[in-house]
Amino acid sequence: MNRDELELLREGWDFEAKLAAGRDGLGALPESFWETYSAMANTQGGSILLGAKERSDGSLELRGLGDIDKVERDLWNSLENPSKVSANLLSREQVKRLDVDGKVLLLVEVPKAQRSARPVHLNGSWERHTYLRVHEGDRVCDREIARRMLADSVTNRDGFGIDTFTVDDLFPESVRRYREYFRSQRPDHPFLTESDEGFLLCIGALVRDRARNVVEPSTAGLLMLGKELSICELLPHWHLSYRELPDDPNDSRRWLDRLAPDGTWNASFASTIHPCIKPFARPWSTPSSTPTIKVEVVCGSFVPVQVSSSSTQGCSLYPLSRSGAAA
Repeated sequence: MNRDELELLREGWDFEAKLAAGRDGLGALPESFWETYSAMANTQGGSILLGAKERSDGSLELRGLGDIDKVERDLWNSLENPSKVSANLLSREQVKRLDVDGKVLLLVEVPKAQRSARPVHLNGSWERHTYLRVHEGDRVCDREIARRMLADSVTNRDGFGIDTFTVDDLFPESVRRYREYFRSQRPDHPFLTESDEGFLLCIGALVRDRARNVVEPSTAGLLMLGKELSICELLPHWHLSYRELPDDPNDSRRWLDRLAPDGTWNASFASTIHPCIKPFARPWSTPSSTPTIKVEVVCGSFVPVQVSSSSTQGCSLYPLSRSGAAA
């Protein structure tokens, strides 16, 4: 990058200039560098130029770094310190020394962090020291947004096997009905040639732990096909209920009818979603109506799912994806 290219740069979403002079004027990483690093990594990436400052008209004044070796050494040392920053996203090729008119600058190209690395945060605290890039500024990220990034960083969270649980924790009737439903949707699918255990392994409801030579349900498999008591052992606050909602959004009633666990049915997804219309004894107001059933799942958090049906046969039940999550 030459002087002409540098003069075209302006601070904004993906570029920031920092003087980085230090107390002695020879150069030092400013604390604000890390805020910008976090912000760009959590947004769309960008470049940070050390050894320059922005003039009042937005152009750059190149000052250079007196001791660039010290600045770069401090950069790499801090990147490898998890108590300073949660993730090192940089390679050698992304930290470049520029010599422009005898002034030595350091250009740091910050990539957007992969989902598994977000939120990139500082000082060991994602709650208070996660930043986002907003135009030419670094803003402290809202705690709820940071929490969602942290949750999204966990991949395949429901596809791992659950230690100490076995295939006996699955509800046989749910497995049978789920397999029948799968056959009705995909009658020629090769998974159907497998035994029940093989079928459950194929769809991700069971996971084989080769180190211990055991087969155990995944979290998704247990929630979808498990016995209610077994689910409650894993999630003590598990509660599955159904509500028929009014068609009119202005209707003040919370529901028209409701089904909640009472010990007479197994409260897992597969054993309840498919027949969820039947427990409502009151007929629908018109034969052509399409009531909406809202499924409430309470297991430490509130996760709403919406399904619709116009008959006692019709609630949709979606096969597990290959990773074990509900598709």
